[in-house]
Amino acid sequence: MVKILNEAEKTRIARAISEAESLTGGEIAAVITGQSGDYRYISLGISIALSFIAAILLYFFWPVSLMSLWLVQGVVLFLAFFLLQATGTACFAPVAERQRNVRRLACEQFLTQGLHNTHNRAAILIFISLQEHCVELITDSGLQGKEDQPVWQGIIDKLVLAIGAGDLAAGVEQAVAASAGILARHFPQGEAGDNNLLRDEMIEI
Repeated sequence: MVKILNEAEKTRIARAISEAESLTGGEIAAVITGQSGDYRYISLGISIALSFIAAILLYFFWPVSLMSLWLVQGVVLFLAFFLLQATGTACFAPVAERQRNVRRLACEQFLTQGLHNTHNRAAILIFISLQEHCVELITDSGLQGKEDQPVWQGIIDKLVLAIGAGDLAAGVEQAVAASAGILARHFPQGEAGDNNLLRDEMIEI
């Protein structure tokens, strides 16, 4: 797995989560991934198109044998697919598909990390998917109806802006602090039991 955060960023985020959870009986987790969906079909489609374009250009400007054309097509197809997979093609996918993939993986991580096991169901997951340029905020049932949707969306929007500005760690710190403020209002420290289920760190998957 390619490391997304450096040690200094990990330390900053871990400290922010620890400080935030000292204010509330709720649980805050932050998970980041490079990509949530499988977009190989996009890489393959683009690679096939590029291989045909290369063959056509070669045919008209540098006539070669049919076997050579097939060879060029194969090489272009392989190299293009490899490079596209390495760099990512999520940006070419429909927005709805990207959002669906990120939401699915975020929900999976909520369960995988055991956030549904907190007392009073007081947990928040901050989930970041870089290739899709998407952030999800998953809250457990204990928080349903306690805050209006614009409040949660405001946390997401500020985090997206920070990531776009190149300061992911600061964005996560702000999102964690804002989430802690909400949890502290509804689940003050000592009222929801011991909810520190996870290590205070940014989880990379």
